[in-house]
Amino acid sequence: MVRAKLLHTDSTKKNRPFRVKTTKTIIPEATNKLEKELINFIENTKELNIQHKYNKFEDLMKTKKTTGTAKEKKTVKWLTDETKEMLKTRVELISTTAKTRITRTKIREISKSIKLNMRKDRQRYRLEILERCIQKTGGTKRAIKQLKEKTDWIPNLYDKNMKHKTRRPEIMSIATNFFRELYSKKNYNKPNILAGGEEVPDIINA
Repeated sequence: MVRAKLLHTDSTKKNRPFRVKTTKTIIPEATNKLEKELINFIENTKELNIQHKYNKFEDLMKTKKTTGTAKEKKTVKWLTDETKEMLKTRVELISTTAKTRITRTKIREISKSIKLNMRKDRQRYRLEILERCIQKTGGTKRAIKQLKEKTDWIPNLYDKNMKHKTRRPEIMSIATNFFRELYSKKNYNKPNILAGGEEVPDIINA
């Protein structure tokens, strides 16, 4: 008589139902450029001493790290190619370790030029959007909505005399006075009294 039956169970571990996606941290184009520049680096730094070679090598690695492996940030739509190139040049100048007086002067001058160019680019972009919307719809409502860069949470308020206020200091003063009166002791409501003369506890009023 057979009292028991042996069952064969597979003890091997099952494969995972999904595969983990691996992200490439090194871009092939960046590595190729780095290899070429390293070959030229050896030839260009033959006459320099060890400290200068180290500084040049560190600057090279920093610039490649920012341009190659780092994620690209979202650029502003209305910036022209000229302004973008100036921004890249300023980043390279700022990333240098041993900054000389000439380097700092270049950073200062290029920063001024970037401000002027960004102002011109922004004005040009706004005019283009306005012209496009006027030609399509005949109005500027859609263009103004598209060009809106910030949200005004409290654009206006009315004071006690029902006067319309739009200036920021006046709005802040109205809001401050309102909450000051709201939380002052003068407006504190006393607990209600029941028919039997007992006071209602605060927990019930809440």
